[in-house]
Amino acid sequence: MKRIFISKNEDDLGNFGQFCEENKLTLIAKSLITFEAVDFKLTSEFDCVFFSSIRAATFFLEKNPVLSNKVVFACSGKETARKLSEIGITCSFIGSESGNPEKVSLNFAKWLEGRKVLFPHSNLSKFSALQYLSKGQFETIQVYQTNSIPSEIPNCDVYVFTSPSNLSSFLTNNEIPKNAEIVAYGQSTKKQLNSLNIACLVVLKNATLYDLKKELSRCFILRKE
Repeated sequence: MKRIFISKNEDDLGNFGQFCEENKLTLIAKSLITFEAVDFKLTSEFDCVFFSSIRAATFFLEKNPVLSNKVVFACSGKETARKLSEIGITCSFIGSESGNPEKVSLNFAKWLEGRKVLFPHSNLSKFSALQYLSKGQFETIQVYQTNSIPSEIPNCDVYVFTSPSNLSSFLTNNEIPKNAEIVAYGQSTKKQLNSLNIACLVVLKNATLYDLKKELSRCFILRKE
């Protein structure tokens, strides 16, 4: 059986384990990063809050559960929007391709027009959602810290890296075998792979397990021998 690694914990994978079993893949699932809250204080008013992930939303809302009724919410993609809806937040803007930050940023800038947005983030944020906004149009605020927890991972045939920070943590104690195939959860992870001269087989347009399963089924990784 082929062996596949994904930089997510099993608790966050839904029925992906069953998918792997059905396709004769041995699954190794482990996130190589952890998160912790940091203190922050809002210093100005804003019209919109943009969440790049459900994690950013969770850490922000723990400190600010009540916001003005005039504040609207935006997010990077459908999966984040779905998770936000589960905690009672409806997004007025949802990125159409969460794996393509530049496209999300451009569409978000057009939708936002002249309004001011607050961007909760981690210490490792690349602020890609803000690249088409003017300086006076946004405020950034760190709400959590991302920490690396390197771990040795057995050699695999397929590696699925869900973020640049997980990739960096992985490479602290591991090397990618020469003939292994790489799947990136979006363009940011792909760019980091490119900078390291690591070839990438698949880049997900939307950073979801549904899209991951679809792409794995489509590409030659799962072709029957």
